[in-house]
Amino acid sequence: MNHLNIQDPTLILTAARRYLFADWPWLFSCAALRDSRSAALGAVRADPTAMRCLVPDWWNDRRVVLAAVQQQGMLLELAQQLQADREVVLATVRSDGKAVQLADQQLRMDPVVLSSAARRWWAFDWSVLGPLTCDKSVMLAAVELDWRALEFASDDLKEDLEVLCAAVRKSPLALRWASDARDVKDVMLQIVQLRGAALQFASERLKDDMDVVLAAVQQDSRSLQFASEQLRSHPDLLAASRWLRSLPSRWWKRDMH
Repeated sequence: MNHLNIQDPTLILTAARRYLFADWPWLFSCAALRDSRSAALGAVRADPTAMRCLVPDWWNDRRVVLAAVQQQGMLLELAQQLQADREVVLATVRSDGKAVQLADQQLRMDPVVLSSAARRWWAFDWSVLGPLTCDKSVMLAAVELDWRALEFASDDLKEDLEVLCAAVRKSPLALRWASDARDVKDVMLQIVQLRGAALQFASERLKDDMDVVLAAVQQDSRSLQFASEQLRSHPDLLAASRWLRSLPSRWWKRDMH
């Protein structure tokens, strides 16, 4: 590299691509390279971290930023003027879901952005929604992607039937964050009709309610195990439990008498 003509950007970038640990600060000390868009593009395509060594003017150039964030999403932190650019943000979160935290607040409630980010971040931190956790449309979109988002919903939305049902469709485990709903019969009736296994999170009072338990068993016969001890041996529930009937007859016929 010391023998290269430092005024020739093409030669410098060609050498940098062949050099595993390119000294980007030194390379961009060359005025011709520093002010060249093709040089900036070539550098970030070869090594996205080169973006940190560019002059700030290039940090908000869409082509340069896209080339960088498609490889390393967290570089969006440098491109503050493009954090509200949907195309750039989508490219960013498809590279690294965590980078959704850097997006403009409005884009954090975009269902496509949320979906793309959640798929690239298995332990997606829904707390990044901040004040948007009070917005029903946002939380509906969130729990439809990941039931765990319900944990970060506002208290009133944790008890909202529509939001709850959307989350429970994904997993009955979501109900553990809805403490009040678990003791409301009309709410639990609708929930167990979607996922019978949600009966395990019902209040003790409703685990002993024939209507609720029967609805749960009809949806998923295995949910009988979550009923109260008294109802687990109720003839009508035993008869409705296809799961129990699949076991050897000596295990259940005696309980029906």
